[in-house]
Amino acid sequence: MAYEYNLAPKALSEQCASFKKKYPTLDDLPADDYIMMAKYDGCLAIITPEGVITRTGEPITSIPQCLDDAAELLPGHVIFGEVYRYDTPFKEISGAFRRHKPQSHLFVMVFDAVPLDDWKVGKCDKPYIERYTALKEAWHRTPTPSLIVAPALDFRAPQGFANAMVRQGGYDGAILRRKDAPWTTGASKNGEAIKVKPVQSLDLRAVDWFYGKGKHAGRAGGIVVEYRGVQTQVGTGFSDAERVTIASQGTRNQIAEVEFMELTADGKLREPRFKGWRYDKEQPDA
Repeated sequence: MAYEYNLAPKALSEQCASFKKKYPTLDDLPADDYIMMAKYDGCLAIITPEGVITRTGEPITSIPQCLDDAAELLPGHVIFGEVYRYDTPFKEISGAFRRHKPQSHLFVMVFDAVPLDDWKVGKCDKPYIERYTALKEAWHRTPTPSLIVAPALDFRAPQGFANAMVRQGGYDGAILRRKDAPWTTGASKNGEAIKVKPVQSLDLRAVDWFYGKGKHAGRAGGIVVEYRGVQTQVGTGFSDAERVTIASQGTRNQIAEVEFMELTADGKLREPRFKGWRYDKEQPDA
């Protein structure tokens, strides 16, 4: 995926090493430094005075109404948002977005804007909260039907918020935006914009374990859990002490709480992470 035209949110696990070391989990992030938004399940649009493009620079002609509204809302700016329509599957939104004729039913949930000159050089030093506030104030002065400023919430329980949005339908999780962050092109690496995907949790029987490699050589690399007859290796989320204990004692068929994104087509857990042992349970989930 190309990032030449926008700041791309990335998961906490994909931030730079020093940032992850300082803030190893979402709960470690300083609440006063972030705001929280729903991640709309739409298509990113970059609305420039010259035209609308995708995140990779492909020209888009399906939402000319947004060009007119952008010129009225914040002239001389590039506006970023998700092309969207309520109660509409992503596939339908994406198909309409890429058609070569106007799609009047589409609108854009906007979340950022930078001056055109800053966008061309790939950097805007104005903090995000100032850019977002300017967007809101402009919209309240001149409400535009095809551009709607995405609402923001105080930072609180981001994983729970992401899960709740996905359960509601029409959303793909949450985005955390650092208030003092400048805008730059490229992937977020210093916590400027953190993507929070929904996770599920199951209590599963640990049926085996395996040795680690590299820094975990000589101790457990992880455990093997089973769900509906399909086994998945879980290699993250363990403390060093837990890895040593597993290597010396095995799993003893204990019940492990495991978080994961979704099930793969072959029934494995996608991106599983060990959360802890469930000593209070003797039987796994289904």
